[in-house]
Amino acid sequence: MHKQIIITALFLLPFFALAQTDSIPVFKGKQQIGFLYGKAVSTCTDCIIIDTIKIASQTLLVQTPVTIVRRGNEESNPIFDRLVLVVVKEEKGKSKLTFNNTATATSESVYFKRNKKDLIVVKKVTSSNGSAKVALGKDDYTDYPATIICYDNGTNKRLTGNTIKYTELFGKKESFSCFDCPTQFTVEKCLEMKKQKQKFKWE
Repeated sequence: MHKQIIITALFLLPFFALAQTDSIPVFKGKQQIGFLYGKAVSTCTDCIIIDTIKIASQTLLVQTPVTIVRRGNEESNPIFDRLVLVVVKEEKGKSKLTFNNTATATSESVYFKRNKKDLIVVKKVTSSNGSAKVALGKDDYTDYPATIICYDNGTNKRLTGNTIKYTELFGKKESFSCFDCPTQFTVEKCLEMKKQKQKFKWE
């Protein structure tokens, strides 16, 4: 019996260690106040987690905000949850870092290019679902499903250090230009058509 307990304990030990290793700390400022999916404080508007990613073979730290959710109807049992999902895509010498907001269903992307040893922020793009009021004739308008796209092409800023902060990238959007695009097109296609001044066909 004792031998069985010892063997079971030895078998489970790596899993406990893995769970501890995989725990993602939650920070408020420089102070760790908990773990992702763990018990949360009642409110925390500026709490973050830090993910490690690679862009163009460069290791970077990405700071994103967390949200506080409740387990079922247990109001007294809040936990920390991801507010933003981080996705990296690389192709044709360009890199795209996308933040998918789980609360607003908004997608926010920052595009990078490599310039010798530096990573350059080329543009920033946000997209979300909405509707567009399209004129069919004089005093005749119809609402169509649309992708609302906002972009900032005037970036070309060198990334300094190894930390990317979501709030610094998309906290202020005064420099963004926005337009509506039919939902049958991808965001990339919408941007291309907008650049070429093509007229959108709504259907």
